[in-house]
Amino acid sequence: MATMYPQPPYEPGLQEFLDNSPFPRLTSLEQVAAIRADPSKFISIHPDTLIAGRPITHTERHVPSMYKGDPDILLSIFSRNSPHDGLRPCIYWVHGGGMFMGDRFGGLDRSLECVNDFDCLLVSVEYRLAPENPDPAPVHDSYSGLFWVGEHLEELGIDPERLLIAGASAGGGIAAGTALMARDLKGPLLCGQLLSSPMLDDRSVTVSTMQFDDKAMWCRATNIMAWNALLSNKAGQEGVSIYAAPARATNLEGLPETFIGVGSCDLFRDEGVLYAMKLWEGGVQAEIHVYPGGTHGFEAFKPKLDISVAAIENERRWLRRMLEPKTVPSEKDEMAVELAAL
Repeated sequence: MATMYPQPPYEPGLQEFLDNSPFPRLTSLEQVAAIRADPSKFISIHPDTLIAGRPITHTERHVPSMYKGDPDILLSIFSRNSPHDGLRPCIYWVHGGGMFMGDRFGGLDRSLECVNDFDCLLVSVEYRLAPENPDPAPVHDSYSGLFWVGEHLEELGIDPERLLIAGASAGGGIAAGTALMARDLKGPLLCGQLLSSPMLDDRSVTVSTMQFDDKAMWCRATNIMAWNALLSNKAGQEGVSIYAAPARATNLEGLPETFIGVGSCDLFRDEGVLYAMKLWEGGVQAEIHVYPGGTHGFEAFKPKLDISVAAIENERRWLRRMLEPKTVPSEKDEMAVELAAL
């Protein structure tokens, strides 16, 4: 289907993948229900499979919701199984899936590498899915889980200065909404937010929401369907909460340092770029990478492509900086720097 805006070219390795994609184009909730009901199409990775061969332990916690009448929140907690002295950093993970699919074990591969390499804690939240559980259920679940973590830092052995939130796709949008709630409500304090191809804007009015046809990993029709599932068919209308659609927030002051990664051929490209600009307007440090020819989720589907390697390395570099211990230079260190500059 032609669009009014010419489309940037896909990276050649991704074009071949899209031409032979095993993924159906989702445009109705009936399709979503059919995929959910078919184990051969909707695959949930067992945690034992995720940590097989890794020196990592998995535990589960049921924690109370902050919201009266809401069910408990299920958290999966991953940690290195070697002894540890002192406090660890923590990544709080929100999975993707278009607001209507997926579970807390989705998209964990790269975060589990951080658990092993950076000796951090990884907490992944199971949130309720649309359309059965529309807004504010997903972001309330995510925030309730994060709030519980913030209230149990000492018990979990988490450094309060090194707690960050991360998410991909719909999970990136929920993570951004959760960070806004943490800013506006009762905390906890976050040192950073990592938003990978985040789903931020329910209005579908940017150029990139109009550029990509039915070969795209996530096209306009799918996007509109997903937002209506979350917002009870009120996508694009007045009164949508900034916690559901963070792109609607007019003031991002006070948010933590942010990393955003997105492909130039991703429908979410422009809302990611605009969110970074709005963060800068609010005085927030933000780093954004737009990868030429990258589709939605390109680094997960074709991880060995050059742009995928670059995306993964950039994300890992940022995480390393955010998760390393925060140290205050001593007078001796400052003097050494001054002498070196002479």
